[in-house]
Amino acid sequence: MPLRGRVGRHVSTGANCQNWKSDQEVVIALLNHIPIADGGTGGALGGRIIGGFASDALYQAILSFEKRYPQLRQRGFVEPNGPVLTQLEGLALRPPPAPPKKPGQWDAITTRTVSKSLNAGLDGDMTLSHSDVVNIIRRTLSDGVITPDEINDLATILAVAKSLQQRSKSMLTTLVNAIRKTAAGKGPYRLETDRQLFAAGIVCDFLERPGSSRFPSLDRNEVGVGLLMRIANPGLIKQDQASLCGPAALLFSEAADNPAAYARFAIDLYEKGRAKLNRLEIAPDQDVRTYRPPPTMDHVDWMTMASIRDSENWFLDYDNADKEFAGITLPGELADWFRRAGYSKVEQDGNIIASMGLSEIDDANRLYADGYRICLFIGANILS
Repeated sequence: MPLRGRVGRHVSTGANCQNWKSDQEVVIALLNHIPIADGGTGGALGGRIIGGFASDALYQAILSFEKRYPQLRQRGFVEPNGPVLTQLEGLALRPPPAPPKKPGQWDAITTRTVSKSLNAGLDGDMTLSHSDVVNIIRRTLSDGVITPDEINDLATILAVAKSLQQRSKSMLTTLVNAIRKTAAGKGPYRLETDRQLFAAGIVCDFLERPGSSRFPSLDRNEVGVGLLMRIANPGLIKQDQASLCGPAALLFSEAADNPAAYARFAIDLYEKGRAKLNRLEIAPDQDVRTYRPPPTMDHVDWMTMASIRDSENWFLDYDNADKEFAGITLPGELADWFRRAGYSKVEQDGNIIASMGLSEIDDANRLYADGYRICLFIGANILS
């Protein structure tokens, strides 16, 4: 916007410049286009324009603008092709700011791992299939840790994703709740070893694929998430009130020492109705497979422990959690299970008649320090 002459007054003398009427209109328009915060008048400059005379309002607006920018000299006027005109044009003619970004569906996702996995799942059709959701879990697990922030992000996907299948919702709900409950809402889910990571991958494959179960009362998501939790922490394996301490001891050791074999054992039971731990072949009868465990007992614990106990009972049938006597495992039988499951150097030193003394406790402590798995045949009241 060229000017014919100067607009304003000389600050040193107060004398008016040329102040062509058309030039004043240009300067006033520029100042009005500039927000007050940037030194302009924000549309407030007006009044009658008189050729050859700059109004007090125009003069003060020019001084105020020059003062706003230290690189400009306080001269009181705008001259053709001068620095004040250049600054005015740069501010007045700049493009308007972009409108505020509308809140996005995934703005609440905060972690890089979940965000990257989510974007990979959404790529192409902008929907999340069940396989996409499992792969989000798989990728989040790839570094061996699901942090509390990542759990919150998985919960966000559960809350805001519009394309989730019911199966995916159930799986995410089960996983988020299980980790939050176990970690008391604070600590991460952690896989410490490559063996655990490999086993978790097997379980993710199980969670991803469809198919019926030979245990129709048990849920695939409950079983799969239960396995993920126990691969990370075998101490979660619990018999509840089912009198299955022998199978629990074997499965705890297997989950700790060979998590992939533990995972395959449970998955084969669920999908095929029979499974093996090395040479220990387990095939529970239909009563066990159709029984629904009490709500206080995890699905995967009931399925694996009750199947071992029922399959190995040649005289008494074990088909529900209330059969305490049928669930009892004697020391010799447990030792045999460990041998058939692939453990070597299995030592048995116990019976159901005589109690052990301090020397036996010392022996157990020594073996434990040497890396042995120790199983104690004790009465529950000793822990009270």
